[in-house]
Amino acid sequence: MTDERATIDVAPHRLSNGRYSVTLTHAGAGQSMLGDLALTRYLPDRTRETSGFFIYVRDLDGGAYWSAGYQPVGGAPRRYDVESRDGAVTIAREDADIETRTIHLVSPDDDVELRQITLTNLGSRARRLDVTTYAEVVLNTPAADAGHPAFSKLFVQTENLVEAQALLARRRLRSPDDEPLWLMHLLRTEGDDASADDLGWETDRMRFLGRGRSVIHPRAMDLGAPLTGTTGNVLDPIVSLRRVVRLAPGASATLVAALGGGGSRDVVEELALRYDTPGVAEECVRLVRGNDAASGKAMGGNRTTGARFLAGGGPPRASCPLRCWKRALRPAHYRATTLLQRIRRLCRGGRRVRHPNPRRSRRTALAAPAVGKRHRQ
Repeated sequence: MTDERATIDVAPHRLSNGRYSVTLTHAGAGQSMLGDLALTRYLPDRTRETSGFFIYVRDLDGGAYWSAGYQPVGGAPRRYDVESRDGAVTIAREDADIETRTIHLVSPDDDVELRQITLTNLGSRARRLDVTTYAEVVLNTPAADAGHPAFSKLFVQTENLVEAQALLARRRLRSPDDEPLWLMHLLRTEGDDASADDLGWETDRMRFLGRGRSVIHPRAMDLGAPLTGTTGNVLDPIVSLRRVVRLAPGASATLVAALGGGGSRDVVEELALRYDTPGVAEECVRLVRGNDAASGKAMGGNRTTGARFLAGGGPPRASCPLRCWKRALRPAHYRATTLLQRIRRLCRGGRRVRHPNPRRSRRTALAAPAVGKRHRQ
């Protein structure tokens, strides 16, 4: 069982390679940025956290579904763990005898973020699952998108890249001063199970969610509901891909979801073809962990220290020698008088006295003269 408050009170994680940055909350929500431009939509509401780059897992036999993180579906997983280490964030949860382990990282060489999803069947029967991704496309500055999101969505166009089995999105330029920006998204299965027959896609948010529904219970997650394969000039653009996996008892399957951006079509096409190659995700994981270990050693810390620095937590805090000497020489009964206590003492004529109990001599109190005696004088 997972307490929802535990996913709200934790500071978000930040992953970056200097150009491409990802903000990831403890619940799995967040935003993807390329420089100062937002690739995906994120509403910073810590009480809901219903926006970000999400991954759904659905049981094709029973119809139950959950998300790779706590959001957006929520629910009560049997186990939910989050670990920020080695320059990556790992979210693991267990639902209906299926363990979903997702590693979030940013490629150190390219403007791409990767989600490595590993599904493990912990039960005693074979399972059929499908994995569905979902992200709302922005391709604009966060201020412009927040100022008029409906108008900003009108200039985004989507298409299907058949060669790499990926989705592309671009923002049509309104003026010569606009900066071109493209987005790439793909979902592939590691191993020999990948095939084009079980791939589905969707770029229309209304068709994915359905009328009057949200990312918590979208129409696309209904039992037997397919993705329609809509692309082109849609009113509310998203990128969504789906793959089907089959798991024997005790077996595992790994999928890789990639999201990246670039300034031209050639750049994102090259990224899609590169990250559609088997083994690229594992190589990125090794590179990120190797760089993190080197950073932690250079800063005089360990692997966790480097991970906190690369994740945006800042360098490790060094203890101040002067502060340590002051603490060592400070008397046991010493307590710094606050400004509020000084004001009260001056206004009321009070004085600081020691507590009558010697065991509690550290504590002090403000004693003011009796008001009644002053009036009788």
